[in-house]
Amino acid sequence: MARDGASTAAPGLAAGSPEAARALLVLVAPLRFALKEGTAGIQRLAGLGDTVRGAVERARAAGAPETPALRALAEEGRRFEALPPEERRRAIGRLAAHLAALVQVPEEIGRAARASRVRPPPAPEPRTGA
Repeated sequence: MARDGASTAAPGLAAGSPEAARALLVLVAPLRFALKEGTAGIQRLAGLGDTVRGAVERARAAGAPETPALRALAEEGRRFEALPPEERRRAIGRLAAHLAALVQVPEEIGRAARASRVRPPPAPEPRTGA
């Protein structure tokens, strides 16, 4: 267990590269802060995009496989600073989802990840008696 309560032995990266998993776990603290403090916290997260990109680069250097989740995490980091405040809030959820796909995360980040996942629209009601 990592000291922040997240295990580095997650299904995605840790089996092949615990160093890569640890590189990504540095994102837990800023995501926790953003989730705890809400919109005000997100606006105070200076340089989160750089932090995300740096974590992804270190994970890649440590042997992380190039997965869709890792690419998406890097892309969210690249775009984050230019986003308006409301979109940054949604981006925090997407960052949590991408991170959770790669490493085990604390429960509050897992909840945010689950809440931000895109769900298919409900099936249309069957029409009767046209």
